[in-house]
This record gives sequence, structure tokens and C-alpha cells, in this order.
Amino acid sequence: MNIDKLIAKFKNLEIIDLSTPSSTKKTAFHKRIKNKDNPKYYIDYWHTGKYRAVDGTFQHAGFENKYLRAEIEKLASYTPTTVPTEEINTHGELISFGKHKGERWTRIPVSYLRWLANEFETWRPMAVAELKRRGTTLDQAVEISGHALDRASLNCRRLWYDTSEEGEGLNAWLIRIATEALESKGQKELVRYKGLKMIFTFGEYYPVLKTVMPYKDEVRGKSTLSLSNLLLWLAYRRDLLEAEKEKAPIKDKRHIGSKAVAFKQVIGYIEGHLRGEKDVILSET
Repeated sequence: MNIDKLIAKFKNLEIIDLSTPSSTKKTAFHKRIKNKDNPKYYIDYWHTGKYRAVDGTFQHAGFENKYLRAEIEKLASYTPTTVPTEEINTHGELISFGKHKGERWTRIPVSYLRWLANEFETWRPMAVAELKRRGTTLDQAVEISGHALDRASLNCRRLWYDTSEEGEGLNAWLIRIATEALESKGQKELVRYKGLKMIFTFGEYYPVLKTVMPYKDEVRGKSTLSLSNLLLWLAYRRDLLEAEKEKAPIKDKRHIGSKAVAFKQVIGYIEGHLRGEKDVILSET
């Protein structure tokens, strides 16, 4: 299949060369087929035979492949006019992509429909129509991704313990902190707030917290170490020493035990005298 000849048949399509001049291979290229009427719709394809379809999924096939031809024809069929979601009937319609390919739209999980509605303009009308049919709304302050929840459970437990409200779980705490951060710092992809560094993406209906981690600042030549992270590290070292003490010979148990006791004393001192302070300033030495 000759890409140029096929695209020439459609007046609303154009090819844009995105190849980088520094490429080591002379035959290497990266091109984009774009709908001139709706610039948000496009297909990327590369010299390797890999292409990104209109819905954002990646495929790998030769350019003679009938599926790439179908994607180009689909791209050309998009027009600026859209059907109101109230007029879309999802009954009997099958989803044609992704992990739920071949299933009925009426049986797709709500979380997946919300993700499509928020992230993908191509499938947004169908997803919104099905959500409306189920009576589900899309209004929320922020969504917490599974990755962000995993990172917080591993790296931010102490900060959650120190700053959470009564009865507030980790997910609810993340939603509150992320909402406060966006209200305080504005709609930014990278936000530093209350000892956390948060990465956001912004969809059509609500922002998504993609990942979260503790962070360090530079303050007058000194590093600002989060109190929660310091306590977490001390507790980790204490646990290692106690485990080492159990396996050590009798002659070494007392020495190792005294180290563990020292860590316990430091942890008790910090928790007793620095409770409520956000940060502890430590010299770089």
C-alpha cells in the first residue's frame, strides 16, 4: 500500500514529517497523518512498521496491512460535527479496542468508562453516553492513579500518619492533599506541596495524580529532610539491627543491641520534641 497515494484520495488529510535529522539510519522516519478539519485526530507511523492508531493504541504491522488502511479511512471520516451524547444509543454496541475489545459498552466497568471519557476524545461521546445512561457523573476534584497509591503506600506512610485527619485513609488523604495542592499552586503538571512532589495530568473532566514522592529542597546551603522520611529511615535501621541481633553470636548481641537502643532513643526524642514541625534542617555534612 502506498501511503501517499492513499492519502491523496482524501482532501482533509495531510502528512507531516516528524523525522529527526540526527537519525543514524538514512531510511529511518517518523510521519504523522493528520485530519486537517480535526487536528486532534492523527496517526503516527514509523519506518519499523509500527503505527499508532487513531484511538491511541500501538500496532506493529507492515504498511500493506489492511488494518492501517482502515485506520486511515477512519481518520478521513471524522468531521467537526459531533452527535450529542443524549442521542447516542449504546445498547448492542461493541467496543473495538483495548482489553475489553469485543464486549458490549453496556458491560464495561465504570472506572474504564470514566478513564475513556476523561482521556480520549475519540471515544469520549460513547463513554459519556453510557455513563449518563447509568446515572454516573464525572464531577470530581482529582483522581488518584493506582501507581500514585502504590508509591504513597511505600514512601509516604509516615507523612500520611502525621498529617491525616481522624479516620482518613491513604486514598482519601491523597485526594485532599492533591486538591489542596492544585488550589494553592494552580493547574501545573509538577507540584511541590507539604513535603510531597506530585505529577498530574489534566483530562477533559478532572486531573489525575499519576505519581507522588517525598522531596528535598535546598535551603541556604542545607538540605531540608522531611521529618516523616527521617523517622521512616530510623525505624528501618532499627528493624535491621534487631533482626541482625537475633542471628548474631552471643558475643556480638550486646553491641548490636546497644545500637538498636540508640536508634529507638533518637526516634523517641524526635517524636516527643519535634511533633508538629514540618521539617528538620540537617547540615549537608
